[in-house]
Amino acid sequence: MSMQRLHESISERIGVAMRSRGVSQVWLAQQIGLTASTVNRKLTGHVGITLDDLDDIARALDVPIGDLLSPRSALSSSDEPTDPYGSAPDWSLDRDMVPVAA
Repeated sequence: MSMQRLHESISERIGVAMRSRGVSQVWLAQQIGLTASTVNRKLTGHVGITLDDLDDIARALDVPIGDLLSPRSALSSSDEPTDPYGSAPDWSLDRDMVPVAA
């Protein structure tokens, strides 16, 4: 994947996350301490997006940073989180379960 396509893909996923939360670039800019113009320039590819930017954006939008980076993002066009590998296992502890000795 080219760097330009990667940037476009990340920007698309940021846009999906923003739309699903009903927020604007102005709101996002305020949350991450940048101007709306700078956010727009980063999302349109005129200025690069750093990992620090992505971390700030992910925190502001309350999404895992991996959802913004992954080519198989959990952010889908339907704006609903999906798991491309099927359901994740439930790793929570069940206090009622007792190990059985072999």
